[in-house]
Amino acid sequence: MKRMLLIFSAILGCVVLSSAQPYVGWSTGYFTGYSNNNDPSKIDWNAYTHLCLFSLIPTSNGGLDSSTNTLDGAMCSDFITQCHNNGKKAIICCGGAGCEGTFLNVTGSASNRSKLVSNLVKFVKAYGFDGLDMDWEPSSDNGTTVSQYQALHQELRDSLDQIVPRVMLTAAIADNYPNCAASIADYCDQLNAMSYYGLVNDQDSYMANFTDLGVPKNKLGIGFGYDMDNEKDVNNPDDVAAKCEYAISNGYGGVMVWEIMRATVACQDTNAHYVNPAPVVPVIKAARAVQKAVARVSIGNNGKSASFTVSEGAGFVNVELYNAKGALVKTLISGPCKAGTVTVPLSVAAGAYFVKVTGASVRAGTGFFTVK
Repeated sequence: MKRMLLIFSAILGCVVLSSAQPYVGWSTGYFTGYSNNNDPSKIDWNAYTHLCLFSLIPTSNGGLDSSTNTLDGAMCSDFITQCHNNGKKAIICCGGAGCEGTFLNVTGSASNRSKLVSNLVKFVKAYGFDGLDMDWEPSSDNGTTVSQYQALHQELRDSLDQIVPRVMLTAAIADNYPNCAASIADYCDQLNAMSYYGLVNDQDSYMANFTDLGVPKNKLGIGFGYDMDNEKDVNNPDDVAAKCEYAISNGYGGVMVWEIMRATVACQDTNAHYVNPAPVVPVIKAARAVQKAVARVSIGNNGKSASFTVSEGAGFVNVELYNAKGALVKTLISGPCKAGTVTVPLSVAAGAYFVKVTGASVRAGTGFFTVK
């Protein structure tokens, strides 16, 4: 009887251990504003803890281009609202492949670097993002590049620390610039490796590029991706599971997913199995009432100018010109806006148009006009 009890206890112990599901520390997914599936309601919320909206493009004078990837006010606001309604953190990304030259140029000037930092922080605050993700993918990993890369992230961290509640800073990293990545470990909450060109068996050597330089494992994320450019996890749920298990068993902080709307159902379901269902932000936060400033639009001078008046608390505003078919003609203003009346010139060919004012804290206003 005693022996049988011991056997039963051992079996019970095994059952208890096997039923305890281990979770990744985070599952950060990239959602692109330009994709054909750019409706946040289509996100499989069970598969992620953090969502990055991709991506703002830096300009050489420290400005931000939000139109290239269609990150208008409506998109940003909807993205954040849906993330918070589902208990997930909403992060805005800046950069991407092809931005390296601009980053190197703008950060080479202390003044322009400061402008970029200021504009990024203003964007985060205006919409209420929970974090900022930097995707600078340098081709050089020494000397000036490392210095400028580090300075940018340090200044971002210092500025973001002025915001309450605290805003996350994350970065996408790769094995061809480990020195840059290591230089910002102290400033970032997540360093997500673009290790999706290799299977799980390749992760030891890939991640050693960072850990050998002293980057803590708990700040590193293991990457898997679904682009059709030789990324290894396309329709490969077995590797998704293996990488999640690898991250957990080896003490890594979490996993990163590029690009989530390309994932198959099998891959997302597998990913979701390793994600803690508990919300990372209080869901009630999304339900709180937001006082919106009112935008009123008027057209003057026979369609040669548009004026809009916003009440106090407008924050970041997008003013866009559309043709009668609803196609964007040009962005007239994209940036912080104080209360009062603003007039912008219009120069368009004959036809019907409308000007639309939107923003995270603005009740949208529209003005229609015809030029003969």
